[in-house]
Amino acid sequence: MPKERCATTSDERGWRIDLIGRPARLFAKDRVLPFTDWPVIARQHPGVALLLSLLDGEEAEPDGDGLRVSHATVAGLSLADAAHIGLPPPIPFTLFLSHDAPISDPRFNVRVDWFERDGTRLFAPQRMGTAFRAGTRSFLILNPLYATLEALDALNAASGDPSPEGLDRRMVAYARFKEYLIQLTGDLKADEYLRGLTIHHATGFGIDLEPGDDTAPFLPTLYGDRPPDPVTAEQEDLEPVREPLLPSEQAGRFQARFIDQGARRHFTLGNGIYTVLDAPVAAALDVVARINRADAETRHAFRKDPQSFLIPAIEAAGGDGGVICDLRGYGARVIGVGDWITPKLSFPLAVSRQWFPDEEIELWTIPIPNEPPLEVRVEEIQALQDRIAQTQTANLPTCEFNGRTLALSADLVTTIQGLVGRIQPPAATPTPDAPPEKRSRQAAITQDNEEWLTFLAERRRLRQQAPVFLPTDLKTPPKPHQETGIAWLQATYLAGAPGVLLADDMGLGKTYQVLAFLRWLREVNGQPRHPVLVVAPKTLLGNWSEEIEQHLGLGALGSERRVFGPGLFAIKLTPAKGNDTTVGRQTLDIGFLESADFVLTTYETLRDYHLSFGKVRFAVIVYDEAQKLKNPTSLMNRGAKAQQGQFTLMMTGTPIENSVIDLWTLLDITWPGFLGLSAKDFLRRYGHDDPAAREALKQRLIQPTPVPDAETPVPPVMLRRFKQDILEGLPTRTVEAPQAGMPPEQRLAYDAVLSAIHSQGLRALEALQRLRAVSLHPHLEQRPGSAQDDQAFIAASARFTLLFQILDQIQARREKALIFVELRDAQRALYDLIQRRYALPAPQPEIINGATAAPVRDRIRRAFQSRPGFDVLILGPKAAGFGLTLTAANHVIHLNRWWNPAVEDQCSDRVYRIGATKPVTIYLPQAIHPELGRDASFDSLLHTMLEEKRALSREIVVPVQFNDQDFRRLFENSLVHDEAPASLCAHIDNMDWRAFERWVAEVTKEAGFRVEMTPGSGDGGVDVIGIPTGGQGRSLFIQCKHTARGTAGRIGEGAVWDLVRARQNHQAAHANPILVAVTNGRFALAAEHLAQAHGVHLFEADSLTQLERALRRLSDGAT
Repeated sequence: MPKERCATTSDERGWRIDLIGRPARLFAKDRVLPFTDWPVIARQHPGVALLLSLLDGEEAEPDGDGLRVSHATVAGLSLADAAHIGLPPPIPFTLFLSHDAPISDPRFNVRVDWFERDGTRLFAPQRMGTAFRAGTRSFLILNPLYATLEALDALNAASGDPSPEGLDRRMVAYARFKEYLIQLTGDLKADEYLRGLTIHHATGFGIDLEPGDDTAPFLPTLYGDRPPDPVTAEQEDLEPVREPLLPSEQAGRFQARFIDQGARRHFTLGNGIYTVLDAPVAAALDVVARINRADAETRHAFRKDPQSFLIPAIEAAGGDGGVICDLRGYGARVIGVGDWITPKLSFPLAVSRQWFPDEEIELWTIPIPNEPPLEVRVEEIQALQDRIAQTQTANLPTCEFNGRTLALSADLVTTIQGLVGRIQPPAATPTPDAPPEKRSRQAAITQDNEEWLTFLAERRRLRQQAPVFLPTDLKTPPKPHQETGIAWLQATYLAGAPGVLLADDMGLGKTYQVLAFLRWLREVNGQPRHPVLVVAPKTLLGNWSEEIEQHLGLGALGSERRVFGPGLFAIKLTPAKGNDTTVGRQTLDIGFLESADFVLTTYETLRDYHLSFGKVRFAVIVYDEAQKLKNPTSLMNRGAKAQQGQFTLMMTGTPIENSVIDLWTLLDITWPGFLGLSAKDFLRRYGHDDPAAREALKQRLIQPTPVPDAETPVPPVMLRRFKQDILEGLPTRTVEAPQAGMPPEQRLAYDAVLSAIHSQGLRALEALQRLRAVSLHPHLEQRPGSAQDDQAFIAASARFTLLFQILDQIQARREKALIFVELRDAQRALYDLIQRRYALPAPQPEIINGATAAPVRDRIRRAFQSRPGFDVLILGPKAAGFGLTLTAANHVIHLNRWWNPAVEDQCSDRVYRIGATKPVTIYLPQAIHPELGRDASFDSLLHTMLEEKRALSREIVVPVQFNDQDFRRLFENSLVHDEAPASLCAHIDNMDWRAFERWVAEVTKEAGFRVEMTPGSGDGGVDVIGIPTGGQGRSLFIQCKHTARGTAGRIGEGAVWDLVRARQNHQAAHANPILVAVTNGRFALAAEHLAQAHGVHLFEADSLTQLERALRRLSDGAT
């Protein structure tokens, strides 16, 4: 239980909350804690954390050493949240409503009485906002009861006016009051008049332009003004917010009467229910009624341009275009809605396997006879059970799951069903997204371009001709490269491009450039007709709000809607259970979205509600961290394809991760058809290691696009720049890769893994995971429990030893460091070790990982940025690798290396970015096996491969993530050194090229071949020819490539091409020879791919000790 408590008092303005510290000594007085203590206490006190979140969202304001929260904000809290901040319990009484006169009488008034549960009437209760007092007892009134009582006060305030206008005001106020009343749950007693009369006031309308078929009538939906927020009700300049007016049953009854009776000012919906239409609404419905009776051509014209039919009639009745709330229809790419079936492609996609776990995860391993076991994450069990149920319903013998085809044996089905019962979900109340029954997921059916090019986005010929300028009210002046980026966005927009890809390096301010562009667009267009949508990972949405405030100012982009979490459930249509994909139709109030200027949502929300979002026309759609859409067969990708954006803006620092197809997939959403190729044809042209093709693709992306009949071309579709090329003023950045020999305990653990590879036949995945683990620490799970054991634990690991040597230096300089490591055991061990070694106060050093909630993560960031002196932050690379600015630190330590250099660079760029002022040092500590040496230990092998990938990343169209071939190479290189004397490698490195050729010739001879050596020049691409003894078998053509740099040397494609040409040149004397290239260095990836295509066998430094054995196998026909 927290040592602190919240004390609350109420008045007309709301609630004041103070934080009271419980005394440590008996009989000591409580004391009010200063506000400066709150951030530290928030780590342990959920109520304080909530209050600080409200303060961050401007839903609370400072009041001395406390905070003040308005009644309207308090009314929206949950019971649990209210209890956390010390508010009274909820009101337990029954509400009884009665009236004195008919509503037509100016004396009409609704009385409020409260009763105990036993029927006893309360005497003189008092209500002030959300605070309720009955005698000496205090209670809390939350929504929807609070909103209902506020509306009732407004209704009674409208009484007393005998004029017709007064009656109108009472009727409208009564309609609003009833809207709140019907939402109220619990015990409600009202007389028959209040129960029986319902008046709906329609101030707007919408039409579904996709009625189902060409003959179905267009059906209107009535809209009404949303009851105003009591806090803002007196602000007369606020535009009314409209939402669907009628419950689904009454809406259906209204539509039926509209079809039968046509347009009218009043509709009787039965049982005392009436709806009254404003004159402009009735005039518009008269147009719709006439269109429903018209011919097919007229109906088609109406669907294409409904405003040209509706606006004249609305204006003639005294209204304007604001009466039209929703002209609902999907974009041109959507051709229907149906069952979601994962697309099956005729070509393979590059799959990024999780060779190393992101963080510790809970897996279930299910054995399958005669097949590899099935590994399923806990969170995937329910999805797997759903997939099996769908398959069984369809009477199919197999189902697809995570890329595997599973035969549905009775044992497998029973096992998986049993697992579902063993999983304990977190305790929570059911959300509206829980579907009432299982059914297949539904999705938009789109015109896709994977197999054939069927959908091409057209360039908009006419966009408003507007001046290109920097927004006048930017609070932060742009840097030169940002000014260039903003101008590029403006130019592509004005040129009519459907979309662009902003792929700047991390830390160059992509968000700032986009915000400046959006602000310019708002200045050019004035009040926008369509909202802007920003889709981002949930952890980045707060960053967007912060940067708007920092660079533009609050409200600079208009009204903001947050459609995720509580903001999502607030706009669910009342009868809708589940989400769009579970019910197969719109389940969100899209009028709410359309009434906004700026909408923030997550990728997961867009996926699950893409049918709702897809009916909204957005001026701009921004996808932040757009690589989340790179899988063309995912539902998330399909949801993005279904959206209607006049301009689509992709943001990513890693446009290609696994394969060049990643780039095609992003462009298929940004500008479908831009490359003029389907995905299949694109892979055929660019999916192999052809430098000329790769360069052609790069130029297509970064050069302007000529347009027929246009004076100037469209600017490049992609902008990609790197910090080291353009960013001036950043401090120096140094990368250090310190190495330390493994202590005996760690070396023994490493050797045990190598031994197990041979004796137990470990698979590559398990072997690499074990080598990686012991290279970090041999006994990570046995973390010390006291300071006396700390040094022994540190000394057991070369990397931990290096880490604390580095931290000692940082602490001496009173600077700050980030430590990136994904394993939770390592994070917990580091927390204890660092806190004890450097006497840091709790909760330092703080940790951010996948379990850190967004508000807590943000609070940790702010505290770390502002806290003076030495500090350390421990972070998981995937959870904290983006969306955090941590420029208070100037040291980054990658304690455990990632297999994607782009992820590492993203982590490092938390520090090395705009705003950094101190020289930055990146540390890559490595544990070196004392016998295998610095070029053969796992850490050094992984480091070398990562540096290769990092160098290639600047080519724009080269994938940087490790693929299966990379991991196989890492495994093989790590494997052979347990038998290889380090002295042989050193001896070969010290040879010259002639000696190396002679050594290879001698090994070839020992393998059973008769050897011929070619001249030093004019060798025709062959250095050593091995001729099988006895004249039987195939000859060996060996190309030898020696490098003085040893394993640091890279051999390109030339050696492979030499052998391919030699096979052609010498085919008369040596038919179909075996082609072999040998080096004491390493072959580049391009050489490996080329060798694979032409059947050339490659032997690198790590395999030289096995060369004789390998050549014998080749002679025997083994490969």
